[in-house]
Amino acid sequence: MKSQLSNHNSNNNQDEIKLLQERLKVEREKEKVGEVIVRKETETKVAIVPLQQEKLIVEQVNTDNSQVEKIAEVDLKKSQVREQRVESESASTIKEKFNSCQEATDYLQDIVRELSKQVTAVEIKLTVHNNQN
Repeated sequence: MKSQLSNHNSNNNQDEIKLLQERLKVEREKEKVGEVIVRKETETKVAIVPLQQEKLIVEQVNTDNSQVEKIAEVDLKKSQVREQRVESESASTIKEKFNSCQEATDYLQDIVRELSKQVTAVEIKLTVHNNQN
C-alpha cells in the first residue's frame, strides 16, 4: 500500500485518501425568529345603478282642470296595463299607429284637450311591438 501512495504522491504532490462511507451529522435546534398572523376579511360594497323606465300614463282631466284622475298606466318595457280598466259604452272608436312613444303621448294629450268636456270614460288598447329579438 505504501508503494501505491508513494507513486501517487510523486505524480500529483497530493495525498489521495479513498472514503468508503460518508456521514453528515446535523444538530437540529428550533429558533424563533418572528410571528405571523393570517386572517380573512369580507368586504361588502354597494353599487348604485340608475335604471330608466318608460311608462305611458293616461289621465282624465275634469272640465275645470281642478282634478286629474289616472285612468291607466302602461309600463312600456313589460307592456302590461296597471291601475284600473275603464269600459266604454260609447260607439266612437279611434285607431292609430305611432312610430314612437312620444307621438302616442302627444296624441293622447290632444285627445284630452279636445274631448275632455264631452267624454266621461276612455278605453285604450295599446300594443307595443319591440324591434329587439
